[in-house]
Amino acid sequence: MQELINKILQFEKVQLNDFNKGYLAGVAIVLLVILALLVLRIILALIFRKKRCSSIKMKADNGDTCVSRAAITSVVKSLEKEFKFISISRVNLYATKKAQFLDILIDFDASGGGLPPQSDKFKSRVLEAVGEVFGIHTIKKVHLNLRHINLDKAPVKTLPNAELPKIEARSAAGVEEKPFTPDITTDAADSSI
Repeated sequence: MQELINKILQFEKVQLNDFNKGYLAGVAIVLLVILALLVLRIILALIFRKKRCSSIKMKADNGDTCVSRAAITSVVKSLEKEFKFISISRVNLYATKKAQFLDILIDFDASGGGLPPQSDKFKSRVLEAVGEVFGIHTIKKVHLNLRHINLDKAPVKTLPNAELPKIEARSAAGVEEKPFTPDITTDAADSSI
């Protein structure tokens, strides 16, 4: 091991033949190209990056109006009634230096037809609805990300308030447990809070 370290430290004194010089030059060029590509990728990522936004600010003469992502999400989710074969899971709002766009995660039911014609109608309807409700016309694109496709006959709909299965508590050592039920009765004398 000590001999290897000595050879590395005395690298300038070692005479290199032409093959070793060419090999080292090739390795150095490959490493420089890889480094240049990484730097270029970082620069391009910084220039064309998209940032997630929490709201869109609309400037006016008498003050600014800020529309939150949650408000935009509720308008987009209201379109599920019109497009019964598209179920909306999540809506994200992104912005670049020049424009804003929506990124919508959907579930699609193929029994209603193909995705391309319905997605085109859905995208234009989303831009129209956001423009009608909020007056926002700076959103330029709507990106749809397909999370799940249902090839059965029943449409896919997510249930945000679905009931969870009930878990029964087991008693220890054969002791019978009764579920807790709060007493909700109130008297007129007790309501003086």
